[in-house]
Amino acid sequence: MAPLVQLATQLLISLGSFDISSWRKPCQNSASPHPETRSSFISSALSTISWGYNRMDVFGTNLDTGNLSHKWFDGYQWGPSNDALEALGVFDLSSAPTAISWGANRSDIFVVGYPPNTYLYHKYWDGHQWGPHETDWENLGGDLFYYPVAATSWGVDRIDIFGIGYDKELYHKHWDGSSWRPSDDSLEALTPGVFFKTGPTAVSWGPNRNDVFGLGEDNNLLHFYWDGSQWSKTEDFGGDFSSPPTAISWGKNRLDVFAVDAENGTLSHKYWDGYQWSGYEDLGGDSLKGQVAASSWAENRLDIVALNEDGKYYYKYWDGSQWNPSATDWYAKGGNFSSVPSAVSWGKDRLDIYGVDAAYQLAHQTWYGSGWYPESDKWEQLGGLLNPN
Repeated sequence: MAPLVQLATQLLISLGSFDISSWRKPCQNSASPHPETRSSFISSALSTISWGYNRMDVFGTNLDTGNLSHKWFDGYQWGPSNDALEALGVFDLSSAPTAISWGANRSDIFVVGYPPNTYLYHKYWDGHQWGPHETDWENLGGDLFYYPVAATSWGVDRIDIFGIGYDKELYHKHWDGSSWRPSDDSLEALTPGVFFKTGPTAVSWGPNRNDVFGLGEDNNLLHFYWDGSQWSKTEDFGGDFSSPPTAISWGKNRLDVFAVDAENGTLSHKYWDGYQWSGYEDLGGDSLKGQVAASSWAENRLDIVALNEDGKYYYKYWDGSQWNPSATDWYAKGGNFSSVPSAVSWGKDRLDIYGVDAAYQLAHQTWYGSGWYPESDKWEQLGGLLNPN
């Protein structure tokens, strides 16, 4: 895999918050130290990664059991089969999973546990087997809210994790290649006195760099970054948004951020060009709903997929000089979905889109370089019984 594509693939896991009001099992444990809190911000129920050419892994949550579900494509066929997903662990998840890969044949998965055990949990594929065990998880501590965490990798054997605590502040821990920091069972507070209304989204455009975004208490876009030596102060980019932001990088010193405007349901876009931040660009859309998916398979290329209130997916792309089909128009992708989309690329001129359909099955469509499979407005069903939130 080309380095740029590999970097973009590894860094696309940018998850915000989800609609707790539609979560399948509200907290009924009177011993829980945390009251149930509900949010109208919807993020992806799926996390998709690629750690190599012609390889994809998709993770979600089983609707009945709350356990982690996994499906993969190895270049020849779907595993464990065309219409089934692998069950990974007897564990009741509070958040949707977040997956990241820092190298070939490596996957790391992070979730937040169900109250009262609202810790950060981790499991990993080491190239041969699941650790710490196929049905077990590593407890990394913390006291995190229901929101999915965000993860980045800016190098081999490096992972950074960001989550929102019950105090609504941003927390962080990282794997440095030999141990978890600040410790195995704790996270560091990054934004004392700054409160987030959604889960974070995070991206890295190069070694020793992290950029983190989320929505503040007024639905405004907040930005926080690590420059290689220290954490910045929080930047307030304003705006009024109805979705968690999505952040992506297609190259060194480049950032693109997307969120749905609260007033008109269109997509807003803001970017860093290496020197300065742009204003907000209106990319159109009609009653978009929830967090959008973004992918990049080459320098100066962006693919965006969004859920509309009609339950269908819509698509647009940046070709290096302009938005297509136009600055404010979108291609209709059809379908009937219960979840917002997830997207990934394993190589040049390749895009794979996933979602949970109205029957709670995993649905898939792919751009293979000269056309869409199965068709531009048709989807293949890949089985499962998945939570759409």
